[in-house]
Amino acid sequence: MNTKEFTTIKQLSKFSDSVPKNEYYFYQDPDMLINEELNRNGITIYYELSLAGGGEDFGMRYKDVIQQIYPGKKFNSCFEWCSGPGFIGFDLLSAGLCDQLYLADIYTPALNAVEKTIKNLPEQYQGRVNYAKIKQIKDLPTDWKFDLVVANPPHWNPSIQTMISQIAFRDRICTDVDWKIHQEFFSNILEHLNDDGVILLQEMSYASGPEMFRPSIERAGLTIVDCHWDDTFPGFYYLEVKKK
Repeated sequence: MNTKEFTTIKQLSKFSDSVPKNEYYFYQDPDMLINEELNRNGITIYYELSLAGGGEDFGMRYKDVIQQIYPGKKFNSCFEWCSGPGFIGFDLLSAGLCDQLYLADIYTPALNAVEKTIKNLPEQYQGRVNYAKIKQIKDLPTDWKFDLVVANPPHWNPSIQTMISQIAFRDRICTDVDWKIHQEFFSNILEHLNDDGVILLQEMSYASGPEMFRPSIERAGLTIVDCHWDDTFPGFYYLEVKKK
């Protein structure tokens, strides 16, 4: 058997433990040709392949999950955190599940894609989408208030030393070291959540569980309402959080 197919503990120790801080990406603006398209109910979502972190794939499950958990409900304002090109948010908008859409991301190329999508929206969606470039939730415009918050955030925390997170999933899209990105989100989202608003985060079941986030959630004045495991896509669950 070819031992080169294996990674050993000695080799693991050679992997760099340094993952750039999330705010590093705030200052990056590489040239990208935004020429990929995803069509959702009349909305064309523009992106570049390196900007796709799963929202264009498993993120498309959100619509069905929301309709099952909140049947017949249309949210006035929906915010997609860590939006990237806005795959999830634009899909929910196109499905008539929200009236106003808000998007935010740290990475300029992702928001360039959002801007292109907005410019090419059908007339009925014009004026209904806002976006912001932010380092963290604390930087959101103070007047942004939401009835629904969704996200496909970075799922993998190498600090808990799962084998795969020591080797892979160590980039901008995947990595949340020490759950710092999640902690900052929970610490600051409360002031943007309407009284009856709900947070529904799409998380990776192989990378985390709701109890990992409970302390941060409860310290922030929030509470876990439920956890919805998607048995059609067993790698994912939806963490439902509201105000206490």
